[in-house]
Amino acid sequence: MALYHPYCTVSDVTGHTKNSDISTGVLENSINMASRLVEEYTCRFFHSYEYTTEYYKVPSIDYIGEKYIYLPFPIIRLDELSFDSGVYDPKDYTFSVRPAKYTQRSYIEVEKKQNIDFLGQDKTKELTNPQLKGLFGFTATTDTEVPDDIHFPAGVRRATLLIASAFTEMNRKEQVTLDGDRTSIAEYRIPEEAKHILSMHKKKVIV
Repeated sequence: MALYHPYCTVSDVTGHTKNSDISTGVLENSINMASRLVEEYTCRFFHSYEYTTEYYKVPSIDYIGEKYIYLPFPIIRLDELSFDSGVYDPKDYTFSVRPAKYTQRSYIEVEKKQNIDFLGQDKTKELTNPQLKGLFGFTATTDTEVPDDIHFPAGVRRATLLIASAFTEMNRKEQVTLDGDRTSIAEYRIPEEAKHILSMHKKKVIV
C-alpha cells in the first residue's frame, strides 16, 4: 500500500494516535480512505491535478446554461477551453485564479457569442461538452506527498488526520471514571470536529 493524493502524513496520524505500533500499511490505507472520504463529503478535490496532454472533461451537472463551468478544484493555470464546436477564444471567458474563499467552487463564466447572418438568422454555435487543459488544485511535489501549497486549507489536513486515526481502529483515548480510575478505550467514530471542519469546506454551490 502506498499513499495516493493524501491530505495528511503518516507521522501526523502516528502523533495523533500516540501509537507507534500501527503498521505503515495500515496507516497509509487509513490515510487514503480518509482522503477520499474528504473529497466525497466536500465534493471538492484538494491535491494537484495536471491536465496538459489530456483534457479534463467537465461533467454535465457542472455546466450550467452554457454559461457557467463549475470546477471541483481551484485554477492554477488555464491553458485551453474547448467545446465540441472548437477551441474557445480566451477573450470570451473569465475566471479567478485560486479564489481566496474555498467555501465555493471555482468557476469559469463563458460569454456566448451570437452571430446574425445577412438573412437575420441566428448562427450562434452550440457550446456543448466543455473540456479544459491546464493546472488545477494545489501544488504538491508528487502524488504521494501532502500539498505544500501555502493556500492548501489547514483544516482539510486536520480533518483528514482525525478521520484516518479513527480508521486505523487503534486510536485509543484515556477515560477517567468518577473513582479516578483510568481506562484506555478504542475510538472508532469519526470525531464531530472533523465533520464541522469539512462542512466549512463543503461545496456550497449546488445546481
